[in-house]
Amino acid sequence: AFDGGDSWSTAYSLAMAIKKIGAYDLILCGIQAADWDGGQVALGISEILEIPAATSVTKIQPGDGCVRARRILENGHEWVKLPVPCLLAIAGDESLMPRIAPLPRVVKARRRQIPVWSASDIDADTSMVGATGAKTWVKELVLPKIEGTCEFIKAEDFGLAASMLVERLKTEKII
Repeated sequence: AFDGGDSWSTAYSLAMAIKKIGAYDLILCGIQAADWDGGQVALGISEILEIPAATSVTKIQPGDGCVRARRILENGHEWVKLPVPCLLAIAGDESLMPRIAPLPRVVKARRRQIPVWSASDIDADTSMVGATGAKTWVKELVLPKIEGTCEFIKAEDFGLAASMLVERLKTEKII
């Protein structure tokens, strides 16, 4: 039922599974997947669950009824404060690398059964999961063809080479 989904149907399915689990304070997601690299699922989950979210998070500080999160921005970072429950989409940062669990916990985890749920198990509308619920589709996925030539300007000094380059760019109507 979940095969062939897009960002929307994946977010819907995960949100319904989170609702089934019950009460939560914090949902942690990756910032993007390695398949289509859309970066949309985390925000879709927060939208469906109607909870606040922050993306590109590199540091987390729990508080009393809230979470402070440091977000990457184009020209630096910012700290935001979100009430719980909330969702954080974690960006790659060395300080957030998972720790290796002690051997007894690894053994205990191996024995634990992970539930496998169907769409009906999570009370999902089957018309909204997997390929049936997808709101987008990939028509074609191709690598762009890169074509070009390289021309070296030979001159006795850099000043002459710069002048020749400018003349060439004017001739080609680039400048």
